[in-house]
Amino acid sequence: MKTKSLYIYPYGEEVIVILSDDANKVKKYIRKNIPEEYNNSWEATIDNTYHPNQNKQGACFVSTDDNIHWICFQKKLKSLYDISILAHEALHITHRILSRRGLLLTPDTEEAYTYLQQDIIKRAGDFLMK
Repeated sequence: MKTKSLYIYPYGEEVIVILSDDANKVKKYIRKNIPEEYNNSWEATIDNTYHPNQNKQGACFVSTDDNIHWICFQKKLKSLYDISILAHEALHITHRILSRRGLLLTPDTEEAYTYLQQDIIKRAGDFLMK
C-alpha cells in the first residue's frame, strides 16, 4: 500500500491518496488515521464502496466533521477511463471543501470549483500514475 498526502491550500484541508488493492489494509489505515468517534461510520462506508470483489477502480470518502478526505484506488492509472474516475472522485471532494465554505456551484463560483478539482486531479494523478 502506498499513500500520499495533499495539503489543500488555502482551505487547510488534506486529501490522502491511497493506492492499494487490499480493502482490509485501506480500512486499517483509515481507522488508524481518523478520530476514533468516526470509525463506525467510515468502516461501513468502506465496506459498501471499496471492496475488490466489486471490481471498483476508485472511491473517495469525504469528511463531514474534520478536514481530511480520502481517494482510494486499487491500481495505477493507465487509461482515460481511470483518469475519468479520478476526476469523478475529485469533484466529490471539491464540492465538500467548497460547499462547507458556503460556495455552492453556480456560474459565479464555477472557476473556484474547476481550479480546485484540477489541482486535486493533477497532484493525485501524478502519484497514481507512477
